[in-house]
Amino acid sequence: MNNNPDKYETGSEDLPEGLDIDPAELEAVSEEVAVIDDAIESVSTEQMAAIEEVLETLDGKAVVPERDALFADLDTSPEEAQEAFDVLLTELKESDIDLGAGPGDDDHPAVLDTEQAERFLELYGRLLVYVNDRFDAVAGIDTYEEFSEAFLDEIYPIRERLYEEGAESLIADFVAENPAGLSESDLEVIRGWRDYEFCEFAAVVEHREDDTVFVEPETPRAFAATAIHEPFEHQFPESVLPAILNDLVLLPFEGEIVLDGWLLSEPLGPIMLDLLDVDIETAYGEARHSQGIVELLPPDGGSGTSDAERLRFYTKNKENRERFADEIEQLRNRSDKLERIYHEQIGKANARRLGREFRDLDLREAYVAIYDGQVVATAPTEDALDETVSSIMPEDAGDHPYIYHYEP
Repeated sequence: MNNNPDKYETGSEDLPEGLDIDPAELEAVSEEVAVIDDAIESVSTEQMAAIEEVLETLDGKAVVPERDALFADLDTSPEEAQEAFDVLLTELKESDIDLGAGPGDDDHPAVLDTEQAERFLELYGRLLVYVNDRFDAVAGIDTYEEFSEAFLDEIYPIRERLYEEGAESLIADFVAENPAGLSESDLEVIRGWRDYEFCEFAAVVEHREDDTVFVEPETPRAFAATAIHEPFEHQFPESVLPAILNDLVLLPFEGEIVLDGWLLSEPLGPIMLDLLDVDIETAYGEARHSQGIVELLPPDGGSGTSDAERLRFYTKNKENRERFADEIEQLRNRSDKLERIYHEQIGKANARRLGREFRDLDLREAYVAIYDGQVVATAPTEDALDETVSSIMPEDAGDHPYIYHYEP
């Protein structure tokens, strides 16, 4: 799946007649409103008025697919709007701003790190290529390479077909056939996607330090999701919450919940929410008290949060680890599974810091074993690291260290 967020996390439709703007460039602009604000300083005073009209219309509509409606709001002619865009794109291209940043963020806790994000996008892309091969949903996409160059609106019919035709059985078939020749660990990730959650109607309700909470009001249930590209708060500022989305797909991935990439609606204001007769705040409160905020898929079947979910929440950041130190100690000692989750969480927290420090030291690629917050072994290959770990770890804790793959 394309690593360009402009191709993956926004929609696009045909442009209005008479407006000749490349869809890729338009998507880049609409996704980078904050970046544009910085670039605008270099634009001449004479050009400012026309550009401001365009930006005023784009602001807060990064995920609006209805381009016709967007341009219908402009008072300028298509020619004037075209000129404003040409100026803006020229300024952006001549600046040092990178509009094509890849997926992941090694420094932001609410976003998958780069390695995780790239892995997710490729695995999901491989699955969708398989679905397209089965059902011919989109012509001209026969290989993963062709798929990875496509825009979101082009590949949406494949995603739609996956869930229409029965995602559980298709995922099982993909894993059994393994047409992409994936490793067993990769197949295990995809196998876990049979526990996906499909929300026909959901709302973005809260941005937390390490994730964003989505509520399905009909159930009601609340899910904490990690972003793949940029933090969700960039797409859905606090001022537009709650933001309503349609046909939301949530997938388990490496101990997190992620969206599959399609954000199919725009934020709705209070008037529209009243018309829909939806009380998001009440639904969110009920979800928190009945099941808690789900942070793992599949969710715990009982009321309240599971021990695993609580432990992941308690260990998500430094503030929580200090505040819930006693609870963490009690939970981690209850089972070997919880002990492994504890070391995984602590390892992830330290991996981000280690990655920055290793890059500052200009170190080469390495595999690092982190146990209880300490680096206990390093090696240039995963096999070599496994051998070292098995020789130094206590017999009952051999699988507890978190393995961090450092790539400069």
